[in-house]
Amino acid sequence: MTDAVQLGGARPEGELSRRDRRALLQGNPLQATGSSRLVDVVLGALLVADGISAGVGPLSLPLAELAGVGLVVLAGFRRPHRSLAQFGVLAVLACALLIFLAVSSAVNGVAEEDWLRRLFRIAVLTCLVGSFASGRLDLRGVLQGALAGLLLNIPLFYLGLVPDTYGGVLTGLLGDKNVAGLYYAVVPVLLMATTSNWRHRMLLLSAAVAGTALTGSRTSLAGLACAVIWLAVAPRLGLTLRWVLGIGLGLGVFWLSDNLPRLFGYFADRLGSDLLRERIQAATVEKLAETPWYGLGLGQAHVDLDDTTWFFHNSFWGLFVEGGWPFLVIVVAAYVLLGMRPFRHAARTPARIVVEAATLIFLVCASQLGEVFITVTGTLVLGASLLLTSAERVPPPTLENR
Repeated sequence: MTDAVQLGGARPEGELSRRDRRALLQGNPLQATGSSRLVDVVLGALLVADGISAGVGPLSLPLAELAGVGLVVLAGFRRPHRSLAQFGVLAVLACALLIFLAVSSAVNGVAEEDWLRRLFRIAVLTCLVGSFASGRLDLRGVLQGALAGLLLNIPLFYLGLVPDTYGGVLTGLLGDKNVAGLYYAVVPVLLMATTSNWRHRMLLLSAAVAGTALTGSRTSLAGLACAVIWLAVAPRLGLTLRWVLGIGLGLGVFWLSDNLPRLFGYFADRLGSDLLRERIQAATVEKLAETPWYGLGLGQAHVDLDDTTWFFHNSFWGLFVEGGWPFLVIVVAAYVLLGMRPFRHAARTPARIVVEAATLIFLVCASQLGEVFITVTGTLVLGASLLLTSAERVPPPTLENR
């Protein structure tokens, strides 16, 4: 059996299903799986319960975090389906970053219980990325479970069976409208990479648009709009024009963020919150100016206004304040280089274009929201990105090698 086939799965070649062989030939390991594993689907559904907490001893943790820990434990009892040896430097870099963040937090005198919990969350999410990419966890099944949870959340919310935390816009299990918007925008789009049926893709895209609209999250809607444009236009563009399109979409989002309430009456009642956002941004800039290159420590991406603590409204700035230039550069580079492949000239598969679109949602949302990169949805995007990148670095098996 060839090395290329071995990297596609742990089973002997003769046991590969027809679907697996076709997916390997197409360079899309996101489709190279049989029926989804039930336990992965169930835990995937629990990943959306970010606004529901459960007690664990003296602690109270969101169900989404508990599900993430459960997935990491589950991955520890499974064999990988593909080797990630070629990405060993990423594992070393991730470990070095965790150590650096711990030292930075301790040097800055951050309360130990605060930065340890944050560090644990980052470590769990990092393990999930590797587990998804290696095939220890069924990424397609987890995405299917997450979508099922999101769809179930809608009737539960409008029947009043889950919390309404933001004045009538869709939150429910997710707790926050911007968190909800990010989930509803990203999960259906990522699932588009697991199917080649265009009808299924259109249904998933419709679900993303409808769900995100119900959350009322302007930022997530803007990110999803950019993703739709990317899906429609980017497949026809070469590398240089993709750069132009990406920069153009970014500039368009910044312009709309300043003018949307004045252009559309639907958002006119947000002017008050936008003024508060401007005050938070001004205080954030002041804190950035005081931040050394190594950051202020984990959990410090917030400002105090009128005796109230407010989190940043920019995830790029949040990374810098928490961990300085190392945290910012490493995390953003992971999303851009693995998700967008901005220097890759070779032809891209439909799955790769979908992952690019999902990554674009993240980059747009990160410019306006305070916690985007270090999230469950970010883990799903990075897991899919690393999985596809590993497949792109290995020549697909030829017909003679099947």
